[in-house]
Amino acid sequence: GGGIEIEVFAECRFPEDVSNIVSMKKQFNEIDFDQSGQIDKHEMKVALGKLGMDLSEEQIATLLSEGDESSDAELDFGEFVAFVARFKSSKEEKNHQAMGRKASVGLGDAMQNMNLVRVETEFGSEMVVQRKEVAAWEAFMEFPDPLHWACGKGDLVAVKQFILGTEGAPKIRADYINKDGKMPVHYA
Repeated sequence: GGGIEIEVFAECRFPEDVSNIVSMKKQFNEIDFDQSGQIDKHEMKVALGKLGMDLSEEQIATLLSEGDESSDAELDFGEFVAFVARFKSSKEEKNHQAMGRKASVGLGDAMQNMNLVRVETEFGSEMVVQRKEVAAWEAFMEFPDPLHWACGKGDLVAVKQFILGTEGAPKIRADYINKDGKMPVHYA
């Protein structure tokens, strides 16, 4: 089916969300080169290869099972979108601001934000997908006025890190908050 499921659009809150979905559909179709409507192991391996990533069979199986809600070891479009959304970067804040709005949605962006690690469990060792941890303040560094963005977002951890200069955050004086009198548009 060439269409896009209606539930996928239900998640959209901004106009650029809709264009992201459309560009993700294009990406999905490129990955799903047999046009089965599902991304399987082989297709995932090829897609990651194009992104310069050479993953083992086991790592790819882990990725697919992480995103797969119907446990058929394949991703349909809705699962693909949800999977990417879970790991996409905080740059979307900036994208709501940017005029170009060319969000780097998609598999490549998600892959940058995850680690595939082996953990020991009571059932032996297994591969798991983990989100890379970044310090809270880092999410705001793309903004001209990061402290006020952190405040506008209500991210108290990040605010604290900026004011105290902890976790590698640059120390930003509290009296700089909101110096330009602007509210982050989508929190206003």
